[in-house]
Amino acid sequence: MSIFDRMRAGEWIDRLNDAEYTTEAKQEMIRSMQTCFKINHTMPYTDESRALLDELFEGRLPASSFLMPPMEIDRAKVMEVGENVFINHGFTGMASGGVIIEDGVMIGPEAAIITANHDFTNLDILRFLLTSVNYSRHLRIRCGPLL
Repeated sequence: MSIFDRMRAGEWIDRLNDAEYTTEAKQEMIRSMQTCFKINHTMPYTDESRALLDELFEGRLPASSFLMPPMEIDRAKVMEVGENVFINHGFTGMASGGVIIEDGVMIGPEAAIITANHDFTNLDILRFLLTSVNYSRHLRIRCGPLL
């Protein structure tokens, strides 16, 4: 099972000592964050900005869907975005556990989707538990929520 499958399955992950996390998951975080940086510093609504969105989602972002910069997504590899999705500016996606945004979903400005939770029971902030989230078809999320 890959590190991404383990994270989606809700396995506790030790961020410092898990070899797959420190290599594969960390590299995906760097790739996603650097691509978001490029998107956030590119003229919006241009062929170049759309190409960078396609790069971020590795060709999986439907042509009918759009994310408005600026944005910050830590692991786009484990995000799925359906058809006709609109995500407004200021989006934060801490998507380690996996995020599915189904067809027709609209997300307002400054929304944040967070899938990680640290182990506060044992006071071990280096371990975290992930949960996958799924936002159903045609859902409307208003301005500024933390989900």
